[in-house]
Amino acid sequence: MKLLNNTLTSYFNFKFNKDSKGNQVTWCPYNFVDNKNKRNLVITIGDSWTWGADICEGDETEQRLKDVFGSIVANELSADFLNLGQSGSCNLHIIQRIQELKIIIPLLKYEKIFIICVYTEVCRSLDGPYDRKVDYVAWFQHNNFQDILKYHNSLFQHELIELEILYPHVKLLIGTNFVEPIGMDPQLTVLSKNWIEVYNEQVIQREYLKPCYVMSHWVFDKIRDFIISFNPKVDRDNLDIWMIGLLEKAKDRKEFTMNPTYFKGISHPLKLGHKVWAEYILENI
Repeated sequence: MKLLNNTLTSYFNFKFNKDSKGNQVTWCPYNFVDNKNKRNLVITIGDSWTWGADICEGDETEQRLKDVFGSIVANELSADFLNLGQSGSCNLHIIQRIQELKIIIPLLKYEKIFIICVYTEVCRSLDGPYDRKVDYVAWFQHNNFQDILKYHNSLFQHELIELEILYPHVKLLIGTNFVEPIGMDPQLTVLSKNWIEVYNEQVIQREYLKPCYVMSHWVFDKIRDFIISFNPKVDRDNLDIWMIGLLEKAKDRKEFTMNPTYFKGISHPLKLGHKVWAEYILENI
């Protein structure tokens, strides 16, 4: 089977969403770059950082796909490149793409496939279409509400583990973008530094608070309402103290990613940010 841009929707689902400018997306966000390599394939999965939002003026496709980190990695590995990033997507979006890849990988003729999953902030899709079968009522009966971030981020990670077991020629690497990793299965290969840490060490060089797991205000609203909904007897004072701690780190992280010298749009890294992240991945792949 040969991957083609005009057939990607036959294998990979995507949800209508908004792009980095807030416009409704009705086109497939995924891209395949045929580097005429029959041996290796690089696949990247994640949100707008992985897709390459704001890396170039107007998100022009050709330039974006040239400068995005996945393309740099693919070129260095003499590989074709499949970008399954989508702006605004959640971490369970990664799981769904992995499930779809399980089906088509046997049909692809590559000798080596490198899959790089870049996790983003937790709980974007909390109590949504991806986790509708999770029994949160039972979970809250036996767990502390503070563990919801770790638990939600850990959902369905067996899919990632099974992929490498099923296909020995697949190498899977996990990273995170502007947040620290949480709830990652120890069987997974998780990069020791996240994207923002690498960018900061090599380019920005500014102190910031750690750890940060959530940055978007709408995700904070969702988390608090969700906890109260499924655990109405929760101690509201303890909940608010916990939320304030998360918010302090989120505020600091947001200020960090709003520096126009290094970020653009909705806190997206510039071309140099993709370059240093690609180099770090290549050191660890």
